[in-house]
Amino acid sequence: MSPPIKRTAFGSALALLLSGWAPLGLAAPAFVTGPFYARAFSPNGDGSRDSCPIEFLATGASAPLDLIQLGIYADTAVPPHPDSLRAAPPPLSLETQGLRTQAEYLWQGRAGDDGPGQALLPDGFYYLHILLREGADSLWLATPIQLELNTAGPTLAALALEPSPFFTPLQDGASPLLQLLFSSADFDTLTDGASASVHRADGAGGWLEVAELERDPDYFDVAGGLGRFRLLWDGRDAQELIVDGSYRLRLTLGDDAGNPAVTGSADCNLDARAPTIGLVDFGGPVAGGQSFILHPDSLPDSLVVQVSDRNGVALCVGFRDAAALSSEDSRLLPQSSPEAQFISFRLPEGWGEAGDPLDSHHFTIDAIDLPGNRKSALGGPFNLTLTLDGEAPPVPTLDPIAGEHIQPVVTLSGHCAEIAVGIELAQDGVLAGSAVTDIGGRFSLPVVLSPGSHVWTATAVDAAGNRSAPSTGLALRYTPGPALGIPGRLRGEADETIRINTRAPARSVSLRFYTLEGELLRQLDAQGGPDQFSARWDLRDAGGRAVMDGLCVLNLEIVYASGEREHERKVVAVVRSAP
Repeated sequence: MSPPIKRTAFGSALALLLSGWAPLGLAAPAFVTGPFYARAFSPNGDGSRDSCPIEFLATGASAPLDLIQLGIYADTAVPPHPDSLRAAPPPLSLETQGLRTQAEYLWQGRAGDDGPGQALLPDGFYYLHILLREGADSLWLATPIQLELNTAGPTLAALALEPSPFFTPLQDGASPLLQLLFSSADFDTLTDGASASVHRADGAGGWLEVAELERDPDYFDVAGGLGRFRLLWDGRDAQELIVDGSYRLRLTLGDDAGNPAVTGSADCNLDARAPTIGLVDFGGPVAGGQSFILHPDSLPDSLVVQVSDRNGVALCVGFRDAAALSSEDSRLLPQSSPEAQFISFRLPEGWGEAGDPLDSHHFTIDAIDLPGNRKSALGGPFNLTLTLDGEAPPVPTLDPIAGEHIQPVVTLSGHCAEIAVGIELAQDGVLAGSAVTDIGGRFSLPVVLSPGSHVWTATAVDAAGNRSAPSTGLALRYTPGPALGIPGRLRGEADETIRINTRAPARSVSLRFYTLEGELLRQLDAQGGPDQFSARWDLRDAGGRAVMDGLCVLNLEIVYASGEREHERKVVAVVRSAP
């Protein structure tokens, strides 16, 4: 059964009770559960948090509570001043069981008894006071609870990025944090929320969300009479990576009163890269290298570099051996654009000539992009090393080989007393191929012989273009097929091979061995083709018996692809190796 509730005109009971408030020394009622309430609500009829429900469970110390009164005040003091009472909604339900009383209220933001005829109170903060009485002489007031009546929701007055839309978190001396600042006339840090999603341009016209930001709780400022708040971004995505590119920060302001969220966005350019520098020209082929060996008699008088950056290049400077190249001697070439500049640096006259005490010179190119990223600070500057070399390399030597050849391809090899030097092989003074010496100074190269007798030489050429004198000549004679490459004596050794070159592509090559009396000893079909064949004879006859030492006749038959047949005959000696 519910306890008796004294009802009077709006505020009279509270004003009367509070004016004579004097708690006795009895144990105060304890809230068992609650109160449960909506701290912020928006009675604007949009169906979202239009009212403030309040529920709580209280218990008397020794007797049931005979008065439970709820008031909405503009005053936070305990007890509140009676004149600050703004509303006293009646209970929806009161239920008592023993000493416990469960209460349920609903405030819809109106004044007085919160009835339909009462005016809606203005937006602002109000304080919920709960008055409890046990018996005639015991009154208690619960700790006041702040409520917010908010029908407007947060507004976004201004949104900006600082220090600038260019964000360079890796630049030396630059701020590692980007500030997303917003101003709002009615943003409340207790009940309103601010968050931002970070999106990266995907290169196809879309945006990919990569990070989430929360409002900095330690920052508040006033600018132009409005509250100013911020969110901070360190440039990292959800994988803790700093990725160069274009970004969009989308701010969302919301509250827990149920009002629609307010959004805004700001674009930034995250530039975590310094300009790239590449050598374009240095008086000769550059091939992407940064180290050159030059002859003192053919030094370039300028170098051309390409400096590129997607945000544009602000400055490019050059140094030779730590001394700055004059800015008057650098010029922007006509094919340049803001993102890709071609710059020519004129080198001082007389550098690297006779009398220069340095054998090597070092050139350094540095650049800064428009956001301020410096090449030397992010990854190091572009370096170029030039070594001066006017000394000819040693004369190479060719290894001796057989002078007579029936095969058109042979391998020439040799030695030079300088490693990693180029070797030019010439036939009768005409360049036929080139090789490079290895770490031991050795070189080798397969070459194609021309029919007849010719002299081959080797010449060493270093990276600076210095040339040695030609080597001693090596005379080689090539007689094209058909020809037999067979020793005058057959010994039956494991590496003994009969080689046949044909003057044109052939279908087959057959070898027949006869005694001097004309008896057939063995027939072999050579392997290979189409113009180089080989065969091996184990010095046994067709029955597998070893032939006797002595002379025998070899008949060679070639069947060409054209159908033509050709024969060759040669007398050879069978002389087995000693056991």
